[in-house]
Amino acid sequence: MYLASFIMGQSLIAHSLGGPCADSSASREHERPALLALSTAGRLSLKKLNRPDQALRFYKAADVSTVPHLDWESNIKAGIADAERAMAVPVPAMK
Repeated sequence: MYLASFIMGQSLIAHSLGGPCADSSASREHERPALLALSTAGRLSLKKLNRPDQALRFYKAADVSTVPHLDWESNIKAGIADAERAMAVPVPAMK
């Protein structure tokens, strides 16, 4: 599961946030599959990997995307709210 998140997330986050991979795939940021991948990576990071900070980065990158996404707007906003809520919950200390 972590490998899938890494493969999807690292290249898309670097691309969406202007990282080193951004130049090689500049035309892909305006495609709907990239938006779907960011949203999916956010959901996986939050629900399966328990990484709300990483999920929040994915969801916020999807939110500011220039791709028209009115049909996914509610899912993206809900993901941002869930990630922020998860970050506010303290993690219990391990004994």
